[in-house]
Amino acid sequence: ISRSWFTLSLSITALHTLEFFPDETQLIFDFHRLFPPHLELWRVLTSFSWCGPGTLVDFHVLMLLYSMVAVVPEYEKDPLPSHSLQRRDDQNSRNQIDYERRRRRRHPSRHLQRSKQPQSDCLFAFLSCGVLILATYLIVTETSLLPTILHRFLRQLPAKTTQKLLPRSQSPLILPIFTRSLLYSLITLHSIRNP
Repeated sequence: ISRSWFTLSLSITALHTLEFFPDETQLIFDFHRLFPPHLELWRVLTSFSWCGPGTLVDFHVLMLLYSMVAVVPEYEKDPLPSHSLQRRDDQNSRNQIDYERRRRRRHPSRHLQRSKQPQSDCLFAFLSCGVLILATYLIVTETSLLPTILHRFLRQLPAKTTQKLLPRSQSPLILPIFTRSLLYSLITLHSIRNP
């Protein structure tokens, strides 16, 4: 999974660097262009794979690609099991988790395969993080929820200042490029498993 994501990200970013995509707006997520008459479904994939804005010679793009190579394969080897996301309130399960951690530290070679299906757990993490990122983006940009909340907090300011802080233009509040967000979510999941 990590190799496929890295290869796709490298390919899309390289094609953008070679100006195969002359306009960056062809790569970003645009909710209104997903449906007919446009039906540009690739935007979902490219928004999670393009390492821009920038080209392959930019430092931040190279660091993002390096982080993909360094962290995501490590998470894929030992992902956070999807069944462990259940709520555990009783003391016995907490003691069992502590016991398993201490046992793994003492005998790491016995516990190399901690999950029966690590690829499915990793795929579940990719998909659930992607869905949550998309849902958050759509809630923030496609509804008036964020401006409503911010106007309540900014009521004390004069109207001119509020209009400067919250312009009514069509520009997005958040960049519709989710590669970094997905990578940081996977880094967070990896740090939960390996503190």
